[in-house]
Amino acid sequence: MVDWVYCSYVDAILLKPINEIINKTYPDESVVAPFILSVGEKFLLHGDEKIGKTYLAMQMVWELAHGKPFLGTYEVIYPQRVGYWQLEVTEGMFARRAKNLQWTGEVYVDMNKRTKLIADIDDIRNAVEALGLQVIIFDPLYRIHQGSENQKEDMEPTLDMIDGLVTDYRVTVGLVHHNHRLALDRWGNPIMRGMADSRGSSTVTGFMDAVFSVAKKKG
Repeated sequence: MVDWVYCSYVDAILLKPINEIINKTYPDESVVAPFILSVGEKFLLHGDEKIGKTYLAMQMVWELAHGKPFLGTYEVIYPQRVGYWQLEVTEGMFARRAKNLQWTGEVYVDMNKRTKLIADIDDIRNAVEALGLQVIIFDPLYRIHQGSENQKEDMEPTLDMIDGLVTDYRVTVGLVHHNHRLALDRWGNPIMRGMADSRGSSTVTGFMDAVFSVAKKKG
């Protein structure tokens, strides 16, 4: 049986037999339950304005840092060291919410609303490395990028920076993002389209490994 095939016309392409791949023993790199969220993956939390995205993001941070069930449902494999860039709410409001959630554990917070991922990437990298962060969350997305959310060309540099963090530090990265303005049907009922409701270029949702859509419960 052929062990490998080298394609000389494409540099560094190595084809392996499928049995070699599936029979190899791999470490379990799950952060949240198998197949929900793993080391080095990116996730998006999006919803309408004022629906409670930041509070839910803070709940996620608490659950990840304490090893409690993620979203109250999925097992967190082990407590994570979390960096949370909260760039929208006031410090006082944030402090009250953190107290309500009884935040402790390995959580580090940056509230500098002037933070831009491209301009401040060296400082962010230094923080990830110095603190040994395993999960980082940016809330909200619009605060950390420059340009138009609707333009693929404007969003790609920021997404490339996030990929660089994932590649170099094997961190799991979360982004909190707004939806488009709520669309209504002919009878005035909200039209829910899942991740298609996420504002701006589809490049953002296509970049993600997991997408969590926040919506009000019907009824």
